[in-house]
Amino acid sequence: MDLMTRRRAMMLARQASSGRLPSGFTEYEYIEATGTQYINTGYIPTNDTEIHAVTMRTAVQSWQKWDWGVSGGPRVLSAGSYWAWGSASDKQASNYNPDIPYGPYVVRVNKNGVYDSMDTLRGNFGTLTWTEGNLPIFLFCGNYSGTADKFCKVRFYYWAAYENGTKMVEFIPALRRSDNELGLYETVSATFFTNAGSGVFTGAALA
Repeated sequence: MDLMTRRRAMMLARQASSGRLPSGFTEYEYIEATGTQYINTGYIPTNDTEIHAVTMRTAVQSWQKWDWGVSGGPRVLSAGSYWAWGSASDKQASNYNPDIPYGPYVVRVNKNGVYDSMDTLRGNFGTLTWTEGNLPIFLFCGNYSGTADKFCKVRFYYWAAYENGTKMVEFIPALRRSDNELGLYETVSATFFTNAGSGVFTGAALA
């Protein structure tokens, strides 16, 4: 990614976030997982879900690693596809993202396809049959039928989910100053989400 594209990605991420966390929290540019950390968003996607995300992989990894996702549904029945992002092949809804370290990458994903930072459709899912699920999306890995799996070495700059244009959740990298814990602050519910896996997140404060 060239410098101008990188700066545009950062600008979009910062414009999307509120930029105003409550007292006791410091907004970070990103938090990073080494491959053992994850966050359970508690958010269960539907047919109308649209994800807005800015992530960057930090190492070459298998296509079986997910930046985020859930395999319990909803899924594209005719293609065996999941709500997932981070795969370089297979039939997952993330097949536009090459599995190499680059970015940050701005993406918008809905049931129609994958859109890039210029709002260009880069992967069309076609006419598919969707069904509802009952499992939440995990970040930094996949929720694989209720179990954290497919852990990814990745940075998260921003992640949000919308339903028919309404923001349902919005996760912003943050430091809780009382104990120096890194995590993602969810602005809709005003809740701080911390690591549900092992190890600790690292990160970088906003410049």
